[in-house]
Amino acid sequence: MTCTCVCWTKIQLLFLGKSLCRASLVLLFFQCLAFSQPTTELLNEEERAWLAEHPVIRLGVGVAFPPYQWVEREGDVFEFKGMVSEYVKILENRLGVSMQVMYGLNFNEALTLGQQKKIDLFPCLAQTPERSEFLMFTRPFISYPSVIITREDAPFIGNMQDLQGRKVSLVKNQYFHSLIKRNYQDLRLTIVETKNAADDLQAVSFGKSDACLMDLGVASYFTQKLRLANLKIAAPTEIERVELTMGVRDDWPIFQGIVQKTLDSISREELDAITQRWINLKYEPGLAYAVIIQWTAIIGAFILVVMGLFLYWNRNLKLEIRARKKIEDERNELITELNKSLQEVKTLQGFLPICSHCRKVREDSGYWQKIETYIQEHTDTRFTHGICPDCMRELYPHIAEGIIQKHEGRENKA
Repeated sequence: MTCTCVCWTKIQLLFLGKSLCRASLVLLFFQCLAFSQPTTELLNEEERAWLAEHPVIRLGVGVAFPPYQWVEREGDVFEFKGMVSEYVKILENRLGVSMQVMYGLNFNEALTLGQQKKIDLFPCLAQTPERSEFLMFTRPFISYPSVIITREDAPFIGNMQDLQGRKVSLVKNQYFHSLIKRNYQDLRLTIVETKNAADDLQAVSFGKSDACLMDLGVASYFTQKLRLANLKIAAPTEIERVELTMGVRDDWPIFQGIVQKTLDSISREELDAITQRWINLKYEPGLAYAVIIQWTAIIGAFILVVMGLFLYWNRNLKLEIRARKKIEDERNELITELNKSLQEVKTLQGFLPICSHCRKVREDSGYWQKIETYIQEHTDTRFTHGICPDCMRELYPHIAEGIIQKHEGRENKA
């Protein structure tokens, strides 16, 4: 309730001074309401009792890690700023404790005090094996991909392996510095150690190093703030996303659970609003001509292979169709000839009753008829009548021999 009153007083003063538009006043008012909503209903009795015994929590923060966290100083007055400062305000107001930033320390000095249990909470840091020796971590609450930054005129860099033998600027003792020294010794990098992310980018911009590594949120913030127009995001790295957590001293496991519950209580709308106030991401890495040419060649070769296979298949298909058509034509011609032959030929099948004396045959209906008549009715055969030599001698003996000799004489001449 105290925070709500303070925020409302600020809104009244700003309104009287006409320094905020109406929309800004409404936004600020609801932000204050969000920060002041208690989380005590999420905590059990033991956790609430623990908070009552520990009303002051000492924080170790990064003094130069925009847009996430940094410290500004004007004379003897220090101010903790950045995206994480809003998360700290939410913790402070929802838990009802006082979050006291330990000013006047750089981050490495703060880590040393954390090992000595003189700092209770680090509200923003990456989990590393070294830090896990004295801290317990929440689940990541800020996560961005890591990228490689180079100058606009630099040779093409597509991945970590392309940095082989190059100079890379890294903030001393921070996440990327320890990761590269531990896992990428095979790249034989020349490491240019810097104090902060701004120095990293300026080292690249001024030609002191060939590239630097940082997460996309930090890169976006500093390239816009410092107006380093000659820098570009060359490529994403294969390194896992930069995931920032809160680290609690390892002898306070109950407080680690309390912090996690409070982070889980922050709504998606609140998270989006915090991000939009501090980070304006614009990630548009371009494609190098070498990559374009390479992929064009691969795609072109693939198209040529597909076209070649298609033409070969199409030619074989045409030959097969032509052969099949020839076979079909020959078959149709044969069928036509067979049909024609069948139309010209009639056959008699089965047993045919015939008289042994007069040589008449019996039809299916029972009638007897001459054999030549029966055959003419049931086939296309036609008869002509003549007389054989034997019958001629029997029937016409007086003229038979002369006619027979005359006929045989004609056949011999032929």
